[in-house]
Amino acid sequence: MIKTYEISCEISGPTAMWTRPDTGDVPVSYPAPTYGGVTVIFELIT
Repeated sequence: MIKTYEISCEISGPTAMWTRPDTGDVPVSYPAPTYGGVTVIFELIT
């Protein structure tokens, strides 16, 4: 049986630019990180 756990974290800094690959060379900033951004953050923590 696979257990699931709820996780949360707070990431802060002076600036962040979360972008989507389909926006091309013009990055679009979002107020929250993209799925890929969150994946990389958690990979760096573990």
